[in-house]
Amino acid sequence: YQRRVRGLHLAYSFMLSSVRSFFTLLFVASVIAIWVPLIQDREPGSPSPRYYHVSTTDGTNDNHMYVFGGVTYDGSVTSVLNDMWLADISASPPVWKQIPFTGQVPPARGYHSGVLGSQGQWLIFGGKTEQLPSNTFYNDLWSFDFASLTWQLLVPDDSASSPRKRYWHSAVSYQNSIYVFGGYGIDPKYPGIGPMNDLWMWNSTDGWIELFANGTDLSPPPRQGHSAAIDNNGNMLIFGGQQLLNGLNDLWSYNFASGVWTQLKSTILPPPRSGQSGTVIGTKFWLFAGSLVPQGSPEVYHNDLWYYDLSANMWTQVQPDSSAPAQNQPWKRKAQSAVVIYSSLYIFGGYGLFQGLKNDLWVYITAVSYTHLRAHETPE
Repeated sequence: YQRRVRGLHLAYSFMLSSVRSFFTLLFVASVIAIWVPLIQDREPGSPSPRYYHVSTTDGTNDNHMYVFGGVTYDGSVTSVLNDMWLADISASPPVWKQIPFTGQVPPARGYHSGVLGSQGQWLIFGGKTEQLPSNTFYNDLWSFDFASLTWQLLVPDDSASSPRKRYWHSAVSYQNSIYVFGGYGIDPKYPGIGPMNDLWMWNSTDGWIELFANGTDLSPPPRQGHSAAIDNNGNMLIFGGQQLLNGLNDLWSYNFASGVWTQLKSTILPPPRSGQSGTVIGTKFWLFAGSLVPQGSPEVYHNDLWYYDLSANMWTQVQPDSSAPAQNQPWKRKAQSAVVIYSSLYIFGGYGLFQGLKNDLWVYITAVSYTHLRAHETPE
């Protein structure tokens, strides 16, 4: 089996780099829609196992997946990270490389957000440490330049104009701005702590601007641990999360042009959860994994795969939960990171049910992936 899935990824990598034939792509698209394990847990040369980290591409090389920060555990002490790694997925198997930094570096953290800005920079906001009983919470904003491998502090921690300190929020990038929604707020300058539903915008011209205040009934209910993505029509999608211990499974759309929130409803719904991956591929919003802590009950983990069809306004379950998945489905987990490359979904790490922290790398290759493989380009 390992030879077969490695062979699939080798063929996939070959197509990414050299195949440009439409008919070849059409044939492959008709036969593959599968999870492929690219790097197993604890393989030498991988980043340390972690969860509550972030991932991105660099916007120029679609064969690169970057990972920054997160929470780790060495068997006795829980700590946070501020290292960065690159996975070269054009290699078979993919190869991890640690990114060397020069100059200042953001303090280590988990539960932060990371989005690719309009200028190709990686923007990191908020998060917290994990040193109980005294955590440190952040509302600083950092920018990482992939060309120079340097960090720049754009907005210092505790700046008066910044959103309140928070963690497990969401962030997206649209045109020349980033948008931060919700999360768990904790800041001595503001009364009360807990899940929020405020919406903030930042750009290099205007700085931080509050679009919706916390507590408004014009936004989705307050939450943390939700997922967010941008669809092809210029809307921000928000799914799930939790209000303290109350799990959510609602889906909302925010239109940047009108400034209006709309709930997207369906007769079929995924189970409530937080710490899931939410990404857009084509006209579908894809949802993977996550967990829920029911009041008075053990935590429930997922490894199911769903998509919401934005044209049909309906959820579809692609793959159900499995408590004993074979090697064609990732183990149940939460707080992994995810990126979309050539319309395929890549996930890294997370916290696995009965397995603890993970550092495995998987790809879900869909039929639509191969219609996006630069078929219009000439062979190399």
